[in-house]
Amino acid sequence: MTVAGDSVSRNPAYYIIAHASKFVEPGSVRIDSNIFEGLHNVAFLRPDGKKSANCAERRQRTYQLSNRR
Repeated sequence: MTVAGDSVSRNPAYYIIAHASKFVEPGSVRIDSNIFEGLHNVAFLRPDGKKSANCAERRQRTYQLSNRR
């Protein structure tokens, strides 16, 4: 986010952090991250034992994701 006088502009990082903060709770631990065919992703283990995965894709492709336990 950039603040210049009375003007505020939100850059892409602002929205990425806002989205991730909804699913990655304080105390979460990163358990994996990689880039698979252009799909940037990171996985977290939350304090409640649940896992959260966040993905970012810039090429507007469709991916099929699965949840492996």
